[in-house]
Amino acid sequence: MKKPISWFLDVHRYGQLDLEPPYQRRSVWTVKDRKFFLDTVFRNYPCPAVFLHKDINYGEGKMYYHVIDGKQRLETVILFFQDQIAIDPGFGDPRLSGKKWSDIEDDIELKTRFLNYQLTVEDITTDDKYVINEVFERLNRTSRKLERQELRHAKYDGWFIAAAEREAEKEEWERLGIVTKARMRRMRDVQCISELLAVLLKNRIIGFTQETLDDICAEYDTPHETFTDFNEETFRRKLDFTKTFILSMEEHNKAVSKYTRSFGDFYSLWAFVGLNQYQLPSPEVTAERYAAFMGQVATLTKVKDIKAMRDYEGGSYPEAFSYLKSAGHASTDQQQRERRNGILEQYILNGREQRASAPAHPIAQPAAPAPLQPATYAEESGNGKHAVESTL
Repeated sequence: MKKPISWFLDVHRYGQLDLEPPYQRRSVWTVKDRKFFLDTVFRNYPCPAVFLHKDINYGEGKMYYHVIDGKQRLETVILFFQDQIAIDPGFGDPRLSGKKWSDIEDDIELKTRFLNYQLTVEDITTDDKYVINEVFERLNRTSRKLERQELRHAKYDGWFIAAAEREAEKEEWERLGIVTKARMRRMRDVQCISELLAVLLKNRIIGFTQETLDDICAEYDTPHETFTDFNEETFRRKLDFTKTFILSMEEHNKAVSKYTRSFGDFYSLWAFVGLNQYQLPSPEVTAERYAAFMGQVATLTKVKDIKAMRDYEGGSYPEAFSYLKSAGHASTDQQQRERRNGILEQYILNGREQRASAPAHPIAQPAAPAPLQPATYAEESGNGKHAVESTL
């Protein structure tokens, strides 16, 4: 079945075209991509089919159309019709080159060419949510532009994926440099936050693979059913504590934004704070020690001479050398991440003995004996160390 662009514009105008069903990815087309599709339309070249899931609202007596595949194409024609984008200046026809809809709507021939362009439509009539998600995934699995996180967004709609996506909307992640425009475009921001949340859920460092994140999404899709003792409140306290602590470090001396420009470094800091909540000095002391340590790492990154680098390994900056070495090849492997975490513990916690191993599913265990809020930090004084209550 084919339908003209005018039909899609009509159902969109009446609020019956859903471009954002739960399984859809974010808009990823660039302006160049959109101009290229407009070129296809005005040259009357064919394009792939649009897949729609029809849904009848019997109370309203209306048919709604949820876009399974073809969102970027439909968005493009809608944006053009709304005068928000223009045809490429190099189109080759002076009547169209660089023009917007308002420039051509009085030209009957060009207007008709656009509104009558035919898009092939495939209707998906089932109401089975699993089948609809499966259709979306299969249509997009071989797409060059679809990222694994976008496929996870389509496949899962449970507790974990929802928690990660809600977090990605919060402004503090922009302040910490985790959410950026580039990452948002491909849902990489959600992927990064998913990795950080997994540290707190598992109470341990995890090596990164796409398959590992798939497994976590599945395992924590319905955690209240999977883990009988799952405690979401405990998880939330740990999450709030870790974010607030790192934000306080940033406020103190900007060490976070200065030294965690790579996600690997931020992951290491996040894991260190999240896994050592009952042993940390104050955010200010932690920030000072972290800045001193990462300053050493930054110094080593500038060393080009191998002999001089070895001098640092056995002499003045041994921990920084080990940290930098583990941040090189296979830096997202669990072993390398654990090594960096151990180095931060050794340096920032002043060589204090490492804490006991955590349970396999800590969030499914009874809450820790000491409360997470307000937190108690070990802060140095002239007579040794004393406890200071924080109101983070």
